Amino acid sequence: MKSIGIIEKLKGLSKQERVLLAVILSIFLPFYIFVIIFIAYLIGLIFTGEMKGILKRLSHHSILLLFIGYSGVISLLAQNVMGMVSTLGMFLFAISFIITKPI
Repeated sequence: MKSIGIIEKLKGLSKQERVLLAVILSIFLPFYIFVIIFIAYLIGLIFTGEMKGILKRLSHHSILLLFIGYSGVISLLAQNVMGMVSTLGMFLFAISFIITKPI
């Protein structure tokens, strides 16, 4: 019987790819655990200097950044805390999209 090869594929991944896979799999954990893992991953990206390249790639998507900025300004003017949280969520989603799927 032939092995599926999942373990061999996991061994072939780089350390960064394994960490990213762990972050993606942590989505299925309770929300507060995922948030802690995701924030730790973002802090790790900041300390390794990779966040600079991610933000540079994100700057090429001006319409997305304009929408996120517009949403933030409207939320601030309306004093809407949940709107600011959703704006932060959209920004983090954009960052995670750029990390996992280079455009």
